[in-house]
Amino acid sequence: LWQERPGAEQGEELLMAPIVRRGQEEDPIYGHLKRLATRKGDNELIRLMYVACTRSRSRLHLVGRAREDRSGNLSPPTRSLLTCIWPGVEQDFQDARAQTATDKGESSVEAEADGEQIFIETCRRLTLNWERPEPPQDLRLGPLPAVPEGPGDPDEDPRFDWAGETVRKAGVATHRLLHRICLEGGRRRDPDQEPGLEGRIPPLLRSLGVPEHELAETAEMVHTALEGTLQSPVGRWILKNRASGRCELHLTGLRDNKPVNVVLDRTFVDGQGRRWIIDYKAGRHEGSDAETFLNREMERYRPQLESYAQLMSQMEKRPISLGLYFPLVPGWRQWDWS
Repeated sequence: LWQERPGAEQGEELLMAPIVRRGQEEDPIYGHLKRLATRKGDNELIRLMYVACTRSRSRLHLVGRAREDRSGNLSPPTRSLLTCIWPGVEQDFQDARAQTATDKGESSVEAEADGEQIFIETCRRLTLNWERPEPPQDLRLGPLPAVPEGPGDPDEDPRFDWAGETVRKAGVATHRLLHRICLEGGRRRDPDQEPGLEGRIPPLLRSLGVPEHELAETAEMVHTALEGTLQSPVGRWILKNRASGRCELHLTGLRDNKPVNVVLDRTFVDGQGRRWIIDYKAGRHEGSDAETFLNREMERYRPQLESYAQLMSQMEKRPISLGLYFPLVPGWRQWDWS
C-alpha cells in the first residue's frame, strides 16, 4: 500500500508499506494505510449518496434491505449506501419488522376468512425467459386525435361531483389520502387516532389552492369522508391490504379500435377469484332519498366502469365486479360485468 500526501513545506511525500509474509505480524504502517484507504472509501460512498439524493427533481424513493444478525439486531450490509443513512432510518426498519411480524400473525386468521394473503412488500422480478409480447397484427397506430375539451367529452367526467372549485379540490384531497391509506394497508380505524393523517389535510388543501378562509370548512369535509370510510365495513374492505391489490392502476388498451388510457382507483382479486374494479365518487346528497341518488349515480357512471372492465378483460380471464363508493353519503353500489 502507498499514499501520496502534501509535504510539510512543499512538494509531496510518499508513504509506502509492503505486504508482510504470511504468518508475520502486520506492519503498523501497512495497517495505518489500510485504515486510511477504508476511511477514504467510506467518504466516497457518502459523497455518492449525497449526490444521488440531491439530484431528484420532485420525489426520491430509497429502497434498502437490512439483515438480522445472530443476536436478532437489524443492520445494513457492510459498505452499502444504506449504511450512510442508517442512524436516520433504523427506527423505520424496526417499525417495518414489527409490523411484518404482526401481519404474519394475522394472515392465517384472515386467510381462513376469505382465502387471501396479506401483501408483504417484496421485489417482483420477471422470469429469465420473459419476452415482450407482440402487439396485435391489426394494430396500426397513427397520430392520436386531439382530446376535445369541455363537458361534452364522455371521457372527461369529473372524478368528484361536488359543486364549486374549492369543494372539488376537497374531493381531490380525499382521493389522494384514500390512496395513501390503501398503500399503508388500510389498518387505521379513525383519523383522530392517527395525528399524522389528520395533519396532512390542511397542507394538502393549501397545495391544491384552497383559500385560507375556506380551509377549515373544506378540511372538515375531507375529515368526514375519511372517517366515514375508515369506520365503514365496506370502506375497510375496499382498503384492505391484498396481494393482488392495486391503487391508481394505469391501463392502456383499445376501445373501438382506438388507444385509450385509464386509471383505476382501486382493483383487487377477492378470495373467490373475482376481479373488483372500484371507483371513488365523493358526491354528496342533501335530503332523505339517498337511495335514489345512489341509483342515479350508478347509471351515470356505469359506462365508465364497464369500459374499465372491458380493458381488464383483455388482460385476464376471470369474473369481474364493479363498484362505486361514496365516502360522504356514505354509499355503495355494485354490479357484475359480463
